Amino acid sequence: MWRELGGRQSWYAGEALRLYFDNNVYKRPFDDLSVHRNREEAQAVEGLFEKVVVGEVDLYGSFVLELENSRLSQILRRERVGALISLARSGQVLEFL
Repeated sequence: MWRELGGRQSWYAGEALRLYFDNNVYKRPFDDLSVHRNREEAQAVEGLFEKVVVGEVDLYGSFVLELENSRLSQILRRERVGALISLARSGQVLEFL
């Protein structure tokens, strides 16, 4: 079965797409968006988070993400990244082929 995601069609087995992001992905929307590459990547990341919110994809997290985020020195950035991390399903183990 084909499914469109992010303007591209992908093969999937009827289950929601499962994603795990590293902290750099969570932080990208809060980087300097006057830099062209940062802005494009932030838009792509925001599109993926929108799909998480509406349930089109499953986002998984870990305590490592929360630990790394707790070490950010900028308080506002730490809070905003933490809000995005909270969208993830924490503590669930994924089985990989």
